[in-house]
Amino acid sequence: MIEPAYQTQSVSKEKLFDFAGNGYYDEAWEKPIRWNFGAFLFSYIWLAYRKMYFFAALYVVIGGLIIELLGGLMSATYSYCLGLGISFIFGFMANKIYYYHAERVVAKVTSMYADPVLQKERIVRSGGTNLGAAYVAGAIAIIALITTYGNF
Repeated sequence: MIEPAYQTQSVSKEKLFDFAGNGYYDEAWEKPIRWNFGAFLFSYIWLAYRKMYFFAALYVVIGGLIIELLGGLMSATYSYCLGLGISFIFGFMANKIYYYHAERVVAKVTSMYADPVLQKERIVRSGGTNLGAAYVAGAIAIIALITTYGNF
């Protein structure tokens, strides 16, 4: 099977850092595993904030299924620990997930535009953060908590 051109290109560190939009990832992507407290604490809200909408939806669906299926077999304490364990693992995996996402998007944008100035503009626009998406994801989390556990 032939891979699309954007999946076979190498991506420069400079373009990846333009995509990320801040200096945190300069160092975080250099290490094989690095803890991301924001991803641990806010999970899919962090994914939405970092413009990884597909992964945010996937996290909600898979995480919800795991908690729903296994949570029914366990006490509330074990179910809580399971959710905490998923978040803990995600805290360690988040930077790598973001790196692979950035690499894929940057390679795709680079293959679409020949002009370096236009490439940088599109890379910066495609990356960075989306605070509005984080608010929407947070609102969904609050609604889910209220509907699951009732009024606080």
